[in-house]
Amino acid sequence: MVQLPSKSEKLKHISNEKSTFAYIGEANKPPVSGTIIKRFLFGLVQEENELLDSFSKETGASRTDIIRAGLSALEAQSRDERNTLIYKTQIKSPRTGRPPTK
Repeated sequence: MVQLPSKSEKLKHISNEKSTFAYIGEANKPPVSGTIIKRFLFGLVQEENELLDSFSKETGASRTDIIRAGLSALEAQSRDERNTLIYKTQIKSPRTGRPPTK
């Protein structure tokens, strides 16, 4: 009877259920940093979208980095300044959802 070779120690953590392609595909993934990223979907009007794009092109930063910078700027303001700015933004922002019925 022929004895099959055993897995090397480095490969013992690989499950037989995991496909070869799935295992190889993991090689390109960067190491996990421990930070949890949560994706969001939110609406912007055309002018806000264009402004976000212009900041991104001007700085070479991603749109996400621009939003993070805006959050940092809000965090640096006093509570009153922040609330005033948010209130002014809420007043001029269009309401989302279904259009009003007649």
